[in-house]
Amino acid sequence: MENDFERVQFSEVSKTYRRITLLVHPDKCSLPHASDAFHVAEQAYKMVNEEVVFERLRDAYRKKKEKENETHIKIGPSKGWGAKNELPPIQFGSLCQLAAEGASTEEQIKAEIARVLACKPNDYFFVLDIDPSGGQCDVGNITKKYRFMAKSLHPDKCTAEGVKDAFIVVEKAYRELSDEKKLVRYKAGFEQQRKRQAAEAARQGSSTGGFSGVLSDAERKELALKNMLREQQLRSARLAEEEDRKRERDHQKKTSEEELNVELKRQKKEWDSMKLF
Repeated sequence: MENDFERVQFSEVSKTYRRITLLVHPDKCSLPHASDAFHVAEQAYKMVNEEVVFERLRDAYRKKKEKENETHIKIGPSKGWGAKNELPPIQFGSLCQLAAEGASTEEQIKAEIARVLACKPNDYFFVLDIDPSGGQCDVGNITKKYRFMAKSLHPDKCTAEGVKDAFIVVEKAYRELSDEKKLVRYKAGFEQQRKRQAAEAARQGSSTGGFSGVLSDAERKELALKNMLREQQLRSARLAEEEDRKRERDHQKKTSEEELNVELKRQKKEWDSMKLF
């Protein structure tokens, strides 16, 4: 009856309920779940059996349909990733500027140093250019990627400007992602972050009448990347705060233990000095 709810009359409610009763009443139907279906129909009938309630429900249904139609006309059909509330895919595997085979040129090494230094310190997947949602994101492949990058960016093999700082970033990314337990957490966090960014992009798109008629593909990608970087910065700040609190707790614990040991030694020394025999 939902499809004809806008046109249905109150007098038809009882007729429809009686037809359903004849079909699924437990005394007349032995099919599985017939009893459950009957109770659902009975509850619905009790809800709309009063004409005032019926009219209110129908008005609410009409307003909902009008709002949906108005939204569809305003936004219109969209194409591409924006229509599915998805962010443009990150081209992992093509971010690294080093030569895939053979020795990298000086220009390629400089470009890779600039790329690595442009990454946020905690953008580990971006630093190593490895897709966290792909099937190749495991400790073995992460190690291979680190060794590949280290051949060109290790300070003992390269004297380009900024290479030491770049290698520190690469090495830290490797240390974090080569830990199996941490890798699982980072991958899950990355997926959750992408979902939040997609939802935020969808909300921004709906508030401006949809992406397709307002922003170009390049602008959408730039907005998505900015949102991603902002989320990563916030997450990095939270992780840094947690690390600071942990260090503070460890320091306090160590200080208390040292003070306790000093006091125990003092008491022992005092006790020993009091012994007469």
